[in-house]
Amino acid sequence: MKTRNLLICFMIVAILVSLGSTSVFAQECTQDQARKIADDFIISYVGESYFNEHYVFSKIESPGGTDYAVYYQIKFDNEVASYEPRIVLKNCVVEAANAVLEPLEITVERSGAIQIAQENGIDAEVVGFSLIQDKIQDNIIYLKPYWQITMNLQNPELCKTIIIDAVTGDYTIEDPCSLAPGTGIKVNYFTTEVILFYCGIIAFIIILIYLFFKKKK
Repeated sequence: MKTRNLLICFMIVAILVSLGSTSVFAQECTQDQARKIADDFIISYVGESYFNEHYVFSKIESPGGTDYAVYYQIKFDNEVASYEPRIVLKNCVVEAANAVLEPLEITVERSGAIQIAQENGIDAEVVGFSLIQDKIQDNIIYLKPYWQITMNLQNPELCKTIIIDAVTGDYTIEDPCSLAPGTGIKVNYFTTEVILFYCGIIAFIIILIYLFFKKKK
């Protein structure tokens, strides 16, 4: 009798854990709605005018459920950054952001960046325009535009890179070459709630199997 009562209690707990964890799926939204949430999030930081001028929707990814990653292209004048800003949503709520979230404008254009490089003895063999991490607050990574100009890329001993802040004009020289600091965030779709949900389901199935074979005996 004690064993049976314990099994019943364990089954109830497993069911409650599963039902409680399904709150991760409680709010449902379409891809269009997820994109609107991401748009509004960026606009709340930089304003609608800046958003419309600089941001262009690129794609949206989803492993299913209500988890989304919304990607954008961002452009400054005629330059499009090679790195795509992104907004990550979980349960239709913004969980993390990796984007330009201040109304920044570039003061150093391509020709100016090449001139700075040449003044520092670096020929503009490879010119890249992208985004680099500026600061982090909670799960929000603020990005800013930068130039990366490299010479002798195929020769590690002679390779040199200059990284130029496209907003302030400040620069650093990497000798030998090294990549600029990363900007990526890991999109973690296997959150605690999801894990608990599946653990509860597995526990419930195990109990049913145990009771089935016990009854046959």
